[in-house]
Order: sequence, then C-alpha cells, then structure tokens
Amino acid sequence: MIKNHIILIIFLLSGCANQMERNSNTPSNQSHQNARLPDGIWKGTLQLVGAYSDNTDTNSDGEKIEKTTDFMVTICDGKGMFWPKLDDENYSISLTEYKNDSNYGNHLIYFQDADRNDKVKPSWVETQSMLLIEVSHNVLRAQWSRSVSNPKLGEENKERNFFISGIGPLKRTSDGCPVEMLQIYKERMEKLQ
Repeated sequence: MIKNHIILIIFLLSGCANQMERNSNTPSNQSHQNARLPDGIWKGTLQLVGAYSDNTDTNSDGEKIEKTTDFMVTICDGKGMFWPKLDDENYSISLTEYKNDSNYGNHLIYFQDADRNDKVKPSWVETQSMLLIEVSHNVLRAQWSRSVSNPKLGEENKERNFFISGIGPLKRTSDGCPVEMLQIYKERMEKLQ
C-alpha cells in the first residue's frame, strides 16, 4: 500500500515537473528582447475615422473625419517610427522621441508631444500610437491612433479635444535597417535644437 502511494506521488511530481518545464518555455515567459520589431520599411493605406469632444464625428464646419491616409513604418535595430503621407510624394515624421514596446508579434510605437513655444500651458498636446501585429514576414496589421487636446480653446469648443484612428495592412517594401530614413529624422531633430 505504501509502495503504491510512493509510486503515485512520484508519478504526480513527474507530471508537475513536466508541466512546469513546458510552461517555462512558452512565449509569455521568454524575454521581450526576442520579440523586437523586425527591421525594414512597411507601407500601406489606413481607413481613418474620428470623433470630437462632443461625441460627434464632424468638426465645427460640419466636415467628417472619414478618409484614407498612407503610412510608412520604418524600423531599425528594433526601434520603430511611423510616417503619415502628406501628399503624393512626401511622408511626414513627428519630431519627437518615439517609444517602442514589443511582445511576441504585437508591437507598440508611440509618442507624446506638445507645443514647444509655451512650456507653462501649451496650446496643444497630442499622443499618437501605432499598434502592429505581425501577420507574416511581409505583412503587418496596423492600428493608428491620434488624440489631441487644445487646452487653450474654451470648453464649449468642440475642437478642444479630438480623436482619429485608423486600421489597415502594411506591406514590407524593404528588408534591413532603413538608414536613409533615420538620417532624415536625425537631421530634422538637429534643426530643432
């Protein structure tokens, strides 16, 4: 009888040890460094929608924020930045510090910025983020979000706060570190200082 209990205890402990070993090898327990953004350039079109502080989707002129915008995401050494397209040829980059976080195929690139001319009470403050999910080696699914606060506008002004977001696929157009895009960003940042 005691021999049967000992065998049962050994069997149960062995099963627990095997399960613990399997759990320690799951992605949620591995280092985030193994999950960084893959270097390259991705481009695509996002479908955008927006809302204002009064919970409507039209600005004070009655215009809706419903449009498409092209985006480019550049990633070098696991650090990403996103560039909305301004016109037929030019992409824009926000001249601020981009922050990144990754977790096993899900990635977040974001920044916060404010009017640099007024440090006491800026006329505008904004946060932008780009959430990316790796669909395949060459495709990312993207969700972009922008929130803007204009604290100097009166509370009754519906454009005091607004939000814009968009989703869509981004396709890889280049592998490797986009050195030329980083140089553009660095040159523009140096002009600010």
